Amino acid sequence: MHIIGQIENKHVRANPKVHLEYERMRQNQNEIQSMNQTTLIGENCLIVSLLNIRSLRKHSIDIKYDASLKTSDVIALTETQLLPHHSDSSIIDTLEPYELLRQDHHSDKYLSLAICTKPNINVSNTRNFPMVNGWMIEVSKTSTSKPMLFLLLYRKNNCNTNQYLENLSHIIHNNSVHILLGDFNINYFTDTSLKPLMNSLGYIQIVDKPTFVSSGSLLDQIYVQQSINDKIRNDIISVYYSDHDSIQVIRI
Repeated sequence: MHIIGQIENKHVRANPKVHLEYERMRQNQNEIQSMNQTTLIGENCLIVSLLNIRSLRKHSIDIKYDASLKTSDVIALTETQLLPHHSDSSIIDTLEPYELLRQDHHSDKYLSLAICTKPNINVSNTRNFPMVNGWMIEVSKTSTSKPMLFLLLYRKNNCNTNQYLENLSHIIHNNSVHILLGDFNINYFTDTSLKPLMNSLGYIQIVDKPTFVSSGSLLDQIYVQQSINDKIRNDIISVYYSDHDSIQVIRI
């Protein structure tokens, strides 16, 4: 086929049947993925995914159609780029049936965090730690008796590493956190500061593959208490709408 002349958007149209077929395939994929996941891990397992979303407003529609990510009971998001005065009504409508909880930074949108939870998930005892840009969240499934305490973190690249780790150590010493997860902007493969600290505090880093696609570094890390390490599984999920891969954690 040879094209002569300039092609404009108005010259190209998709048949409405194509849109209907894509929608049918998305629905089928969601159902298959959900059934496979339930069969694989059991109904009482807790599934939590971590992703640097690079703007929740732009990419909530991508989450909606991400069949792998939507198997999660909880989706923990960094860099939501939402400030306290930003409306989230359209985001909530798009993400339904997930419920949205925000922890917005007062002035720096890149430090804002959020979690999306399915209706059968209980969230309690939330607490903000501005000194490490951390959000502590207690999560439990309605059919599960033991809650899990998570600390979601986003460390900005230009903050003082030593001071950050000192503050983080203080928080861990005073709270029985089961899992720490977030974008630390520290490459685990070359790290000489965060890794020794977390090991000394009784935590194991469970991600072993790069998560920051463009540089091949491991910035998005998940630390679990050594006592529950044998009950935790994880997997890397590639997404097209962020330069970070998502990490899915399953408590079995």
